[in-house]
Amino acid sequence: MSADAKLTNQNYSLFDYGGMINAKNAVRTEAFTTALKNCITPETVVLDIGTGTGYFALVAAQLGARHVYAIEPNPAIQVGREAAVDNGLADRITFIQGMSNNVDLPEKVDVIISDIGGALPLCGPLIRSLADARERFLKPGGIMLPERDSLCAALVRAPGIYASYVAPWDDNSAGLDFHRARQRVTSLVRKQPFQKKNLTSSLQEWASVDYGQLNSPHYDSELTWSPTKAGPVHGLALWFDRIFPGGQQFSNAPDEIGNPIYGNLYLPWSEPVDLAEDDTVTVKLRASFVDGNYIWSWQTTVRTAQDVEKARFSQSSFLSQFKARGQPGNATLSDEQPSQLPSDELAAVA
Repeated sequence: MSADAKLTNQNYSLFDYGGMINAKNAVRTEAFTTALKNCITPETVVLDIGTGTGYFALVAAQLGARHVYAIEPNPAIQVGREAAVDNGLADRITFIQGMSNNVDLPEKVDVIISDIGGALPLCGPLIRSLADARERFLKPGGIMLPERDSLCAALVRAPGIYASYVAPWDDNSAGLDFHRARQRVTSLVRKQPFQKKNLTSSLQEWASVDYGQLNSPHYDSELTWSPTKAGPVHGLALWFDRIFPGGQQFSNAPDEIGNPIYGNLYLPWSEPVDLAEDDTVTVKLRASFVDGNYIWSWQTTVRTAQDVEKARFSQSSFLSQFKARGQPGNATLSDEQPSQLPSDELAAVA
């Protein structure tokens, strides 16, 4: 799922949904299935948020749950209804087409399962929706699947990927000045699968999303690295380690088996920086939930071993946004209400 995918999943085709459950993605389906096996009894009631074509709802019923509620806004939910009939499970699954925050259930549930994020779970109103579901639907002592996502980051070297962002704006046959477009494109936060060979630093956890305690949709941290490899660096790679009750987990880290399913997030730098192993890189990283979506900011400082500033960038995904003027809810960059963004992010787009 892409980083900017809407929580509604309205644009997924049946082909896309099939790709989420095929044999190549077994690490995902097996992890969730094992977690369900560990918590389902004949009295268990399960809620599947973002059920898609109903795969995990069907599995939960197959494992013996007393009842399963499956919520999905995409019309592909009809596939789940049909499969429930074909597999003799229709009497124990209630399919509801809509958004979970607009739904009321007739009873509390023991388990909430959901996998509607993308390369990171900070995707649209996902965190707010799961916090609402936990508050309204989950019994005291109930279980959230997954239990927690550990969000990780590392420096990345990716000259080819970086060139695909900037080359069209750096070099054109008419010799036109597109430096503003270049500034915007290097403010994009996009899904991009990386390999371990692209990483030029150790990984660091910069946030933990505990689904049992979703108190705020905003996440921020200050990270400091010394490169493990000298040479050019082109930005940051972000990913998650997904953890279930009992300690089972999988990851979409570079080269991990979950990577082809989810990819990583790429936060490019304004310019590549040629790092020495004794340089120090400090990044203030923030994901702020604003008007139903996440605004990312990453403020980078590079200093030499002699404490001389080598590079400084202040970037925000806000700068990459294009919205039509004059349309309700579609503010341009100049129309956006400054009070909606934290002060650090205003500085990043000033």
